[in-house]
Formats: sequence, structure tokens, C-alpha cells
Amino acid sequence: CSPRTYDKEAKQVEDVRRMLEDAGGLPVDGDDNRPLFAFFNVMIDTAADDDDTSGNSDSGERHYTVNPLLRAAIPDANELIQIMHHAVTWAVDTCFFVVGGYSRVLAIYEVRFPEELLHD
Repeated sequence: CSPRTYDKEAKQVEDVRRMLEDAGGLPVDGDDNRPLFAFFNVMIDTAADDDDTSGNSDSGERHYTVNPLLRAAIPDANELIQIMHHAVTWAVDTCFFVVGGYSRVLAIYEVRFPEELLHD
């Protein structure tokens, strides 16, 4: 990739690293030179409220949206659609997304898909 693209991706990875640290989902180890490895559930249930841990709304329906941390990590909608296509095509519930160039990997994201999204 070009130096400009690499710099843009490096900034994006650092922003995601900070977001994960702020959310308590990433231990701070002080070594920002290593590639970021993170796990993301692709969807979150927006119908669940603080008192309901079942993930169901009052009407019993579930309402999903793309995980905002995943959207920050992979902001290109075409890339998100492509990894979902890979999951459905190969019948797997996990795909990996690698960020960086040939000489330096900046991040590896493990993206997990719920079974009902892949099979319904």
C-alpha cells in the first residue's frame, strides 16, 4: 500500500486500540509496536435494555445493528459485506480481517458472526 494509505490505516488502528482500552476490552500492555489483535462480534442487540439480560425487547423481537467498535475498525461497508460473504460462502462463523501492508501487519481482527445471521 502507499505511504499515505499506510499512515491512514495506522491512525485508524490506534483509534480502535484507544476505543478498546476505554471500553475495558483491551489490556494496556505499553507495547504499541505490536499488531493489534482484537475480537469483535459483528452484531449487537439494540433491543436489550439495562434491566433485560435476555437480549429480547418487550415485544420479544430482537433488533440487531453492526457493532460500533467493528464499524470503527473496518469503516468500509464493502469490506464488512465481503467478510460476511466469506462467512456465508464457507459456512464459518468466524473470519479474520488483516490491516497493513506486506512488510508490516498493523492489526488482525477476528470477526464472529451469530449463527442466526448466517443460517436464516
